[in-house]
Amino acid sequence: MPFNRQRFIKYALQFVGWTVLFFLLTEIFVRFAFVSSPTLSSKVNGGGMEIYGFEGYGFIYYLPNLEIATPFSGGENIVTLGDSYTQARHLFYWKSYSSVAEKALRSQGYIKDIRNFGYMGTAIPYEIGIGKSLMKTYHPAIAVIQISMDDLVGEKAFDKTAPFYFQIDTAGNLILNSRPKQADNSDNYLKLPVRLENKPAFSFYSRLSIESYLKTVRGQKTGKPDVETEPKGINAKKPDKAGNDSDVLFNQVFALLEDAYGETPIVFIFRPSFSKKDNQFYYDEDAKRIMSLLSQHPNWHTMCVADPFNSSFQNGYSPIGFGNTDPFSGHWNANGHKIVGDLLAENLISMMENRPITTAVCNF
Repeated sequence: MPFNRQRFIKYALQFVGWTVLFFLLTEIFVRFAFVSSPTLSSKVNGGGMEIYGFEGYGFIYYLPNLEIATPFSGGENIVTLGDSYTQARHLFYWKSYSSVAEKALRSQGYIKDIRNFGYMGTAIPYEIGIGKSLMKTYHPAIAVIQISMDDLVGEKAFDKTAPFYFQIDTAGNLILNSRPKQADNSDNYLKLPVRLENKPAFSFYSRLSIESYLKTVRGQKTGKPDVETEPKGINAKKPDKAGNDSDVLFNQVFALLEDAYGETPIVFIFRPSFSKKDNQFYYDEDAKRIMSLLSQHPNWHTMCVADPFNSSFQNGYSPIGFGNTDPFSGHWNANGHKIVGDLLAENLISMMENRPITTAVCNF
């Protein structure tokens, strides 16, 4: 059959047109219409599947007890805890830092089962509140807790609508409280995911856009990290004026953690802030002080990821943000989780081999 140029162009244009239309309709459907959140009973009993499409494109598969699946099972347990950064609602569950670390360990011959118990909107009271149950049920060799300053003593930690929350009594003592489960076992015991504010669709970013952004801001005079570009740190609950300093409050938090996890080693992954003005990830002085206090515990270790994030960002790969939102803000993306997961695996190996931790060390 002779080559027909006009027919070839016609079918080529049809193919391109239908392909573009397919992706546009998929984008509209996922971005604005398709958010599936299983019931709490599904998450608790296992088998619940959560699909998320407002920030990144996420898929979560729940195992029993709100555990999020990872690629492997079997072997000695390691538990990871934290909020939505650990849960990784915005990614496929096999790309979370828990999954990345588990695959990295397996590739080096360490048969470990990393169990992801991250849940969005939670803070350190939640990690403390479920700690004893996790220890009794899974007997983990190591616990990994991803935190930020607000998770420790911010408004999130004192939110009475959360499953577990802090209160300070009249004597200045920190108390862990829990909200009673609803009699009908409905979903409002744990906060359900809320619909986030929609951002413009059809906005895709690439490495080129990041490099263009870097080119724009490089060479500009910078000073201190611009905290005004960060979401406002929610009013932290400070000790009252009875002479207590903030370290007293922090030490009470640490005592509750120790009571929940006993002598089980804990790795704390401290989430950095990002300054769009200075184009860098950083820890403020309060965060540095907390990490110094945590590091004084003989069984606790801290991981700081600001420097690896900065290196990645300066090389044109942002560890935060997504192609369908903003590449310079929001949750850790697949690149960020890859960085955190690989660093975590290195530190876990050092701990298991009784070697000093030298990766992502917090030196303040």
